[in-house]
Amino acid sequence: MRIAVFHANKQPYAMNERIQLLEATGLVEEVIAGSERQPTRLMPRGIIPYLVDVNSWTVQIVLECLRTRRPWVIDSGDDPATLARNRGSAHWRSTAYGLINRFVVGGAAAVICRGQFHQPILSRFAHGPVHYAPDTVADEILDRDILVGDSQIISTFGSVPMPRTGDRAYGWEVIDVVALYGKGITGVIVANGPGQSALETRAKRLGVASQVHVLGGREMVELIKVLLPTGFVTSIQSNDLAGWVRTTGKLPLSLGLRKYVVASAVGDAVTVLPHEALVRAKGDDDMVSEIATVVGRGGPQQWGIDAVRRAEPFRRSLVAKGLASFLEGSGV
Repeated sequence: MRIAVFHANKQPYAMNERIQLLEATGLVEEVIAGSERQPTRLMPRGIIPYLVDVNSWTVQIVLECLRTRRPWVIDSGDDPATLARNRGSAHWRSTAYGLINRFVVGGAAAVICRGQFHQPILSRFAHGPVHYAPDTVADEILDRDILVGDSQIISTFGSVPMPRTGDRAYGWEVIDVVALYGKGITGVIVANGPGQSALETRAKRLGVASQVHVLGGREMVELIKVLLPTGFVTSIQSNDLAGWVRTTGKLPLSLGLRKYVVASAVGDAVTVLPHEALVRAKGDDDMVSEIATVVGRGGPQQWGIDAVRRAEPFRRSLVAKGLASFLEGSGV
């Protein structure tokens, strides 16, 4: 079996990780980004379109597949309807996204999901088999010697859109925890997206601009260099379907880098992290207080060893082997 990977060329860090995983299966014939549209009808029949996420571009590929009567595989990492609602989209639009998602998933010859809690949900309307293949961390990161970072440095990273109002952009909790602590702690945020300016504004407003370093997006090698000195990584997700169905790519990478991850008690984090690292507060103030408590306690002794153990299920070669076996045995 050979696959052609189609992706919309969004969120470069997350997408690069996914492509590296797929290439590790040994099944990839070519990778086609959204700006390099190539009609599926020009492909040999033995190559299966593998679509990463349901979006306007991959839906076009699905329509081509229907016209040419060829199967497709969909790799889903989010719930589009819930994400649209969270971003303030009109009800009709979020409903439409949900219907389109069901159409794409329901018609796929095979379905890949990145969150273990997503698998039973997709299985309800998928006609093809559904396989769990989470976000991964490279083997070389897990296998190298890495020191646990400074417990006085708290960090986060990810895609940061501009907030609809105010300066509460993704990563805001790092700024607020630093502000709560005063002079005793430093924050680092790697913000990939226009929301970087909102975070800088928030840090200035709370009087901690000199203690919080808000950086732009980084390629993986540079991102790792930024994260290595830090002791903690936060991962705050919404307690809804959007939060529960994803792995969150920062979880495997952060554990692989021996960081103590403080995360919302949703999704794969619930099954991977220790109970005391999970944040269950609903309001912002309580959430910041919970994170500050964990940071104040410090990471446990021998955390580096424990972190690697918890990251093992996300080892890239392991996940790639399981994914390759599934695809080759799926009957596509």
